[in-house]
Amino acid sequence: MVMYLDRVTFMLQQAISACRAGHNPSRNGTPQGCVLSPMLYTLFMHNCVATHPNNFIVKFADGTTVIGLITNNDETTYRKEVYELVTWREANNLTLNIGKTKEMVVDMRRSKRAYQPQMIRDAEVEIVGSYKFLGVHICEDLNWTENTVKLYKRHLSTTSNSQTPNSTMAKTKELSKDTRNKIVDLHQAGKTESAIGKQLGVKKSTVGAIIRKWKTYKTTDNLPRSGAPRKISPRGVKMITRTVIKNPRTTRGDLVNDLQRAGTKVTKATISNTLRRQGLKSCSARRVPLLKPVHVRARLKFAREHLDDPEEDWENVIWVEVFLDIIFRGCVVEIRYATYLIVYIMPRFLGPIIYGVRDQKF
Repeated sequence: MVMYLDRVTFMLQQAISACRAGHNPSRNGTPQGCVLSPMLYTLFMHNCVATHPNNFIVKFADGTTVIGLITNNDETTYRKEVYELVTWREANNLTLNIGKTKEMVVDMRRSKRAYQPQMIRDAEVEIVGSYKFLGVHICEDLNWTENTVKLYKRHLSTTSNSQTPNSTMAKTKELSKDTRNKIVDLHQAGKTESAIGKQLGVKKSTVGAIIRKWKTYKTTDNLPRSGAPRKISPRGVKMITRTVIKNPRTTRGDLVNDLQRAGTKVTKATISNTLRRQGLKSCSARRVPLLKPVHVRARLKFAREHLDDPEEDWENVIWVEVFLDIIFRGCVVEIRYATYLIVYIMPRFLGPIIYGVRDQKF
């Protein structure tokens, strides 16, 4: 074996041009593809074993996994095992790729505590929620949903590549029930939509839609419905609802134009139905003015005639529906569009109902 390691040579070959370099001696490691290389690597790593009975080291090819049992929140033996492993690799001229090193904590207790990340040579090891170990995706809650989803997607890609052009089998975009329930579980555990989407390989928008559906209906199953899908998305419904609440005199035409600028084309009837479902009323632009010019002149004449009425007469006046829109412009106070509905009760008998000034600037 010493002669083999001392005299072994390797040769480089370029795949495209089939050019080969000369034989060069190998000064460290074992050449790839050699029959004795796996055996030699096994001998190199033979004495890399755990030093504590609660720890276990799994070695496969160039990957090493340290498994430690933490009891009573005591991580001393586990962290010491990691430190000794790093020291052993450096002593045997083996480089550790800290960027690819991950740490996963499996804690099945109800009250979980925060764990301090592992430090290797002043570098922090990333804590992940799932890890691919020897082709199997293992999650921190020991749930097999992610592994099943990955296998299912790989099977679909393999099946899709092997299909003939005339095949009618298509790849479905609908998530499985287990995946949707997994999204809800991770959301209840306190994870964000981005973290859930990254862990399960699902788009953030899809994760958000499933969470909103669960909050509304307390289920992730497909709900039965009739008719065509709604024209206005939930975001559009929130937009027009917020607009109408802020300004109740917003017309349906204004809302149609707002949605059209956002890329949604709907009719005024759709706007009315949507607002009705939200408990609001739609508003239409007025075609005919409330008062004609002749009515305005008559009501202004009535208002001026009663400007000098004594206080005793006005005590019998009932004011109903008074709306004042006061605009301050410098030192001048202008009353615009004052709306008065006056019921005038005469001292001696009930007089006729006289309507005062309405929607007129004076």
